[in-house]
Amino acid sequence: MASSLKVSIQLWNCLREEAEDAMKNEPLLSCFLQKTILHPNVNSFGMAVAYTTTSRLLMSCDSSPTICGDEIISILKNAMMSEDLEYGHTMLSAVAQDVIVYKQRDPARHSILEVVLFFKGFASLVCHHAAKRNWNKVGSACRSILEVVLFFKGFASLVCHHAAKRNWNKVGSDGRPARFMALWLQSQASAVFGVDIHPDATIGAGVMIDHATGVVIGEAAVIGDGCTLLHGVTLGSNGKESGDRHPKIGDNVFIGAGTSILGNIKIGCGAKIGAGSVVLKPIPHGATAVGAPAKVIGWTKEKEPTRQCDSMLSNAFAAGIANIFAAGINKSKDDRGSFVSMISTDLSSDDESDDEMGRL
Repeated sequence: MASSLKVSIQLWNCLREEAEDAMKNEPLLSCFLQKTILHPNVNSFGMAVAYTTTSRLLMSCDSSPTICGDEIISILKNAMMSEDLEYGHTMLSAVAQDVIVYKQRDPARHSILEVVLFFKGFASLVCHHAAKRNWNKVGSACRSILEVVLFFKGFASLVCHHAAKRNWNKVGSDGRPARFMALWLQSQASAVFGVDIHPDATIGAGVMIDHATGVVIGEAAVIGDGCTLLHGVTLGSNGKESGDRHPKIGDNVFIGAGTSILGNIKIGCGAKIGAGSVVLKPIPHGATAVGAPAKVIGWTKEKEPTRQCDSMLSNAFAAGIANIFAAGINKSKDDRGSFVSMISTDLSSDDESDDEMGRL
C-alpha cells in the first residue's frame, strides 16, 4: 500500500507539471485543464483521474445529464480510495500501473497527460474498476429486466430500429416517400450505440444483440425470430450485387463475434456460425459452420441453439457423420427438432461417434 501511494504521488507531481506546461504552451486548453487536472479541488493523482474521467463521460451527455458530475466524481473518488481488491490490486494501484504501462508500451506517447486526458482505453478501464466496486452492492432484488431496459445498447438499438422501420415507408404530405425521421433514428442509434441497422432491414422477435458494438445490418437483410448476434457481426452485401443483396437469417440462429455474412444468401434455421467467420455461401438448417470462408464442420444438437449461446461450438455432431443428416437437411424447421432427437437417440451408444466429437 505504501509503495502504491508513493507511486501515485510521483504520478501526480508529473501529471500536474505536464498540465501546467501544456496550459502555457497551448492556452486554448486552459478551460479544459482547469476543469480536470488543474481544478482547485484536485490534489492527488486519483482525484485528477476522477475529475478527468467524469469530464469525458459528461461530454457524451446533453446539457442536462441524468446524473450530475459531482455524483460521478464522488463514485470514482470512493472507488479509488476503496481497499477492495480486484485481481489482488486496489483501484488506485491498478490505475497507476495502467498509466505507466501505456507510457512504456506505446512509442507514440510522449506524456502521462496524453494518457489521462485522451486515451479512451484507459478511461474505459477507470470506469470498469469503479463499476466493479459498485457491482456487488446490495440493491433491488428485481433488477434483471431493469438492467436490460436501462443499459443494454443492443436492446436499445433494436427499439430504435423497430421505430425506424415503421417510419421508413411513410408518405409525406406531398405524396413522396418521407424517410428522414427513419434515417434520423438510424443515424442517432448508430452514433450513440455503435450499431448500424438500416431502417428497411427486417428483424423478428426475441432477438438479442449481445455487447452490440460494431454490428452492421444491411437494407435487405432479414433476421428471424430468436436469433443471437454477438459484437462485430456484419450482415452486408458482397459488393457485386444491387437490389436484394443482403443475407437472410432463419429462426434461432447463433452468429459469433466478428462474423461477416455477405451477399443474398440464406442461413438455415437453428444454424451456428463460429466467431470470426466469413460466410459467402448458404448454410443449411441446423449446420455448424466456421472459418474464412466458412465451411460446415458439424450439425447442431439443439433445436434452438441460441438458448445456450454455444460460442465454442461444442454442442454439435461432427461433420464425419454428415451422411446421417443428408436426409434431414431439407426438412422443415417444424419437424427438424424431432429429426435431431431421433439422430441423437441413434447415436447415444455409438462410441465411434463419441470419439469423433472428441477430436472435433
